[in-house]
Amino acid sequence: IGEIPRTLLLAERLNLTNIPWANLGEFLGPALTITALGAIESLLCGAVGSNMTGIRLQANQELIAQGAGNMLIPFFGGVPATAAIARVSVGIKSGGQTRLVSIVHAIGLLLSMFLLAPVMARIPLTALAGVLMVTAIRMNEWQAIRFIFDKRFKTDIIAFGITMLATITLDLTKAILIGSVLAGAVFLNKIATLDVDIQEIDPEKLKAKGIQTEGKCQHVRVAFVTGPLFFAATGSFNEAFTSLGNMHAVILSMRGVPLIDTSGLEVIRRLYGRIHKQGGTLMFAGVHDNARVMMERGGLVEEFGQENFFWSSDQAIVEAEKRGCKFCEQPTLTKC
Repeated sequence: IGEIPRTLLLAERLNLTNIPWANLGEFLGPALTITALGAIESLLCGAVGSNMTGIRLQANQELIAQGAGNMLIPFFGGVPATAAIARVSVGIKSGGQTRLVSIVHAIGLLLSMFLLAPVMARIPLTALAGVLMVTAIRMNEWQAIRFIFDKRFKTDIIAFGITMLATITLDLTKAILIGSVLAGAVFLNKIATLDVDIQEIDPEKLKAKGIQTEGKCQHVRVAFVTGPLFFAATGSFNEAFTSLGNMHAVILSMRGVPLIDTSGLEVIRRLYGRIHKQGGTLMFAGVHDNARVMMERGGLVEEFGQENFFWSSDQAIVEAEKRGCKFCEQPTLTKC
């Protein structure tokens, strides 16, 4: 291993008088990068430990403690530190249950540094490599890995393979960052799927529910929207309504929309403008609470009118028939 220092105060420790305050801005970027990577690695380590023990991770407490420790370490000559997956995994697999695991581990390392430094300096790196291999094998969740391969979850297998290769060729910190970005991209791709099913009114189905309608107007459509309506899904939303002709009323059934962002609000506003320009009405049914709050903040509820929001699409259909259809009054249209 080589020489091990036998002091807590290294010669290269931080001295406030030696800090180049005039050039402090140059260190801001690297400092933020190290902070972000440290937080990611510590939270990942905490998540692994939480899964192994079944105890909920106190994320805020973890990050505050890490930040406080890293503010003090430089004054002793140390470098920024994070939670370590290997040590946490070994501690838990060895039967550790409380905070005493970390305390005993720290005291053991401290005593080893002071009392056994000459002996530890002679330990071959190959011996440590063997210990690390055993640790790596023990810390893996082989059952979970076997599960994704047996069930052939392609995206998870690809993310797993790329992260493993990055760990080998680069280092753990960069591999965690690459894996997190890749997992985020895969997740965005999955949730970007928006399903819009536009259906005509079926009087027989309404009658079976005990809802009486004349069923004469065929210029009413119900669009069942399923999925989050955010920037990545706006293209699918617009495409679904491209072939929509002149309509007396279009009812957006949004019970399957858990969230909306500003891009989603904008495409709804454009759809409203298009239908309103043709003389029709855009109605909303079953709007989720989170989506409703966003629409209120964006001014859509006030702009479209509270009278166009309903609990269910059935209620909206009945109201659309009550309001009458101007297209049905045109002799050139024979649908109604």
